[in-house]
Amino acid sequence: MKHFIPVLVIATFLFTSQSFAQGNDELIENVRTALNADNPTEALLTLNKAMDESPNNTELLMLRAEVYLKHMDLGKAATDFQRVIRLDPQNAKAYLMVGNIFYSQGNEENSSDKIERGCKYFAKAKELGDKMAASMLLKCP
Repeated sequence: MKHFIPVLVIATFLFTSQSFAQGNDELIENVRTALNADNPTEALLTLNKAMDESPNNTELLMLRAEVYLKHMDLGKAATDFQRVIRLDPQNAKAYLMVGNIFYSQGNEENSSDKIERGCKYFAKAKELGDKMAASMLLKCP
C-alpha cells in the first residue's frame, strides 16, 4: 500500500496536467524526454536552470513538482505546489495536487491532521471548479 499512494498522486497529476505547459515548448519537451528516459536528475537540472531566470513561473513550478513526484520526493513537490498557490491562488490543480499529497501522507502515517489538511485543499480546488477534487472530498471525514 505504501507505494500505491505516491503512484496515485503521480497518476492524478499526469491526468490533470495536460494543458498547463504550453509556453516553454522546447524546455518542456526536454524535461519530458528526460522523464520518459527515467532521468529525473536531468529533468531537475534543466528546470532549475530555467527557474534561475524565471523563479516565479508557475508553469515551471508545476512541472518541477511533477518531476519531484516521479522522484518520489513528496515534500519538495508539496512545497512547489504550495508556492504555485501563493503565486496563483486560482490554480485549482495545485490545490488538488497538494491535497492529494497531504491526504496520501495522512493515510500512510495514520495522521488525521494531514488527512484534514488534504481535505481543506480538496475543498478549495472544488470551489475553483476542479471536478476531481469533488470526488476526493467524498473520501474525507
